[in-house]
Amino acid sequence: MVKVYDQNQKLQAVLDAAHDVGYQLKHNDLSTASFQLPTCDPKNEHCAAHNYVQIEDGARDLGLFRIIGMPQCSSS
Repeated sequence: MVKVYDQNQKLQAVLDAAHDVGYQLKHNDLSTASFQLPTCDPKNEHCAAHNYVQIEDGARDLGLFRIIGMPQCSSS
């Protein structure tokens, strides 16, 4: 499950359509996480830079990750 929180850590959205969730937990270094949402998902607007994402893997809470950027879609 993926949840998005604003900079004040107020819940903004539960990303039900998130898929390809991945993470790499590191000791003594920055852990990273990633996920994908469909382009047409209205909850994309909550995935703004500096917001937080909480990721759970089954019963395990992996913690909060800060959004530092999003890939830009290009139209050809």
